Amino acid sequence: MTPERFQQIDRIFQQVLDQPPDERASFLQNACAGDLELQNEVQELLAHEAGRNGLSLSIRVSAVANDIVETQSPNLEGRRIGAYQVLRRIGRGGMGEVYLALRDDDFQQQVAIKVVRGGLDSDELLRRLRYERQLLAFLAHPIIARLLDGGATEAGDPYLVLEYVEGEPITEYCRKWNLSIDQRIDLFLAVCAGVQHAHTSLIVHRDLKPGNILVTADGIPKLLDFGIAKLVLPDTDDVALPATDGVRVFTPDYASPEQVRGQRITAATDIYSLGVILFEMLAGRNPYRIKGRSPNEIERAICETEVQKPSTVARAADAALPWRQLSGDLDNIVLKALRKEPERRYRSVEEFAEDLRRRKEGLPVRAHQGSVRYRMSKFIRRHGLAIAAATVVVLSLSIGTGIALQQARRAERRFQEVRKLANTFLFDIHDQIQSLPGSTAVREAVVETGLRYLDGLAAEAQGDPTLQVELAAAYQRIGDVQGDPLGPNLGQFRQALASYQRALNLLETPSNQRGDYDIFQRIVWLHLKSGELQARTQSVDAAMRSYLAGLEMAKAIATRDHRGKELLAQSYLRIALAEENLGDNKAALENARAAADAADRSVSTAPNHSATQLLALTRTRLGDILWIVGDLDGALTAYTNAMRWQEELLAQQPDLPERMEQLQIAYRKTADLFGNPSFFYIGDAQRAELYHRKALDLAERLAARDARNVRAKQLLYEELRRLAAVMRDTKPEKSASMYERSLNGLEVLWKDAPEDLGYRRDLANTRLGYAVALGKLQRYKPALAELDLALRYYREILKQDPNRQVIQQDLLDALLALGKIQMASTDLAAARQTLEESISIAQRLSRMSKAGLYEERCLALAEAAMGDLEGALRHRSEANAHYATALAIWSGWTSKNLARAYASLQEQNVLRAKALVSVR
Repeated sequence: MTPERFQQIDRIFQQVLDQPPDERASFLQNACAGDLELQNEVQELLAHEAGRNGLSLSIRVSAVANDIVETQSPNLEGRRIGAYQVLRRIGRGGMGEVYLALRDDDFQQQVAIKVVRGGLDSDELLRRLRYERQLLAFLAHPIIARLLDGGATEAGDPYLVLEYVEGEPITEYCRKWNLSIDQRIDLFLAVCAGVQHAHTSLIVHRDLKPGNILVTADGIPKLLDFGIAKLVLPDTDDVALPATDGVRVFTPDYASPEQVRGQRITAATDIYSLGVILFEMLAGRNPYRIKGRSPNEIERAICETEVQKPSTVARAADAALPWRQLSGDLDNIVLKALRKEPERRYRSVEEFAEDLRRRKEGLPVRAHQGSVRYRMSKFIRRHGLAIAAATVVVLSLSIGTGIALQQARRAERRFQEVRKLANTFLFDIHDQIQSLPGSTAVREAVVETGLRYLDGLAAEAQGDPTLQVELAAAYQRIGDVQGDPLGPNLGQFRQALASYQRALNLLETPSNQRGDYDIFQRIVWLHLKSGELQARTQSVDAAMRSYLAGLEMAKAIATRDHRGKELLAQSYLRIALAEENLGDNKAALENARAAADAADRSVSTAPNHSATQLLALTRTRLGDILWIVGDLDGALTAYTNAMRWQEELLAQQPDLPERMEQLQIAYRKTADLFGNPSFFYIGDAQRAELYHRKALDLAERLAARDARNVRAKQLLYEELRRLAAVMRDTKPEKSASMYERSLNGLEVLWKDAPEDLGYRRDLANTRLGYAVALGKLQRYKPALAELDLALRYYREILKQDPNRQVIQQDLLDALLALGKIQMASTDLAAARQTLEESISIAQRLSRMSKAGLYEERCLALAEAAMGDLEGALRHRSEANAHYATALAIWSGWTSKNLARAYASLQEQNVLRAKALVSVR
């Protein structure tokens, strides 16, 4: 059966279900128009519909689909999908299968792989899979199962690789472990945090149910399956994957009235489903008793039947249940979440969760009508011992009412004065000293002081949206001082990430969802800065999720405000860098060009210093990617334009650290392009050293301005390493000395922030370069010690973030350097083991679907090095075979005019080595 035929059957099946029972037979006969085979297939589906009680319509149709296409769907158990060995099938549905698999290359990890099966890979299902992948890419929360990878099988079936969660449905977990009411609420609150995160990323799940919330053995809930989620943006129509022929995909037992009726889906839909889940967790069963499974019966039960109180249901189901604990506030909270009208439910998941927390603390909850008697009873329960004493002084207090009113007015004046003082610290004073030399530590004190003031005010004025925005700005400022990845900072990266997250939590509230440009642009920047820090301390995948969240918000802004184009450019810049780190150079180039285009449009709309700076930044990033794909002339043009704009900006603002830093980076990249031996380059060592000297001068000046500015120190140590690399062949002693200075400084930075992967990579790269310089000086023993440390650092990074392809390339370079030094010190057995590992890694990199020139370079260098080893052992034929592989790569480059000078030099080196082998 073809997918098209199945879709025809499914369409008529859904239409028949919508008919009254006594009219279905005649409707089916007319719809099939004499096609008896089609009529029989639909009747089979109807028979399944009548016999599968307890299952949703979508699940029942999927079950029939499984039966129909089973013969077309090979079981993938025991096979290999990409880097993953499939162990067993753990799930099956109309969209495909889910398998438990093991990544069994250098980085072992159990995963779940969702595969769209042959026979059902229609455009609709492919769109749904791509849509799910995009939604998961937005989300980064410990409660949400992570997206790890994706691709296509050898048969062309697309798949997603997801975090494997081994656990039990949340309701089963509660029953199995006999959790108390408070323990169940705590577990539910953790789920709310994950759903709220999805909502702040503008994603509605739409299929929340116990089966999609698994609790691990550690008691941690995990939210699964965003396959039918949808994206909603403020001030826009909902963006959702279109349903097929009117089919509504949901699970009736946990669906909201608006889902059943086919009405607009919002965050309130998830709140309703959460209410059903909480009801079941507390009362032991679902709030509905749906007798049949026809659409009419489902709609009648969910949309018309009033929900009983959880305490009433619990008492009737099992008198042993602690139903008395449910009566009152918990009854009211659950029933508020289950209102038929979306607008009468909680306004957000956070508000829902807050009511549960208030109930635990004995505070009044929003779900209650809020009578004076109710609030008084809550107060008495919390402060029973103090009530008697308070009663004694009530009369005397009434006499002082006039005095109290006067004091209240004074308190309000004091509140506003402190608020003004806090903002003076955070904005006026901070901004005035930000560019002063040596101001980093002072900025920290200024921002912390202002933050203390605002924190105190927040406790006095909960629910004040304006104050929340001010607090968010304060947390962003303190995060910038702690660890802004692009500005002067103290190197406290984890603390900075936490500060940024607090700012996001304050801003991403329902009251701010329709805020002005300033709020939205602050949210975008917080996502982008968080991504930078996640790349340093967690993984590139985590960073990508934050970048994509920022990009989606930037797109929404750009449709309404021209200033959104700058935010678009900044988002694309970071996504391009992440794609480069993951080895997807094609996607990186597309995003770099998108950034440049957005910057051009931003300048044409509002030309100013900021827009010009953005132009330069986008050209620097574009140059990076053009270089990697072999367009060295295009890269030089991009870098030259960036340098010109940065020089103009610095001339206009010569004391601004930001201008100095960006020009320093432009000089450094241009110098590397001319002659850094760690890359493929143009081949002009003189100009390379000239630009590195310019970059070093700016880096020294920046570091001297502020002893506490960790960012400036890192730039200085990186520049020392780059200049040392250019000087390795001509001035090895001077090169080694510069490497030592860089290493000493980086060791101090890393000691203060050991979790930072950026520092660890900088240290590894510096040790690698230092080892090569020591090898030039024939100091093999210390060179081997440096390489041992470098290799260890690279492997540690890959253990934490195995998808970071640039680190795999770094690891390969270190192995090649180690093999050469082992050969130079005549340890040929060790050299063989090292170089065989390097070739294995190089071959794996070159086989990747996203492999590019750098991967080809890695393979050519590894093959040439192995040829040298075989030549040293006088294995002429083996050596020539390795040399031939290397020469094929280099000649391919020269014929395509890719990094021609570098490729020609490498080709000549291999030919000379080959000639030496032939005369031995």
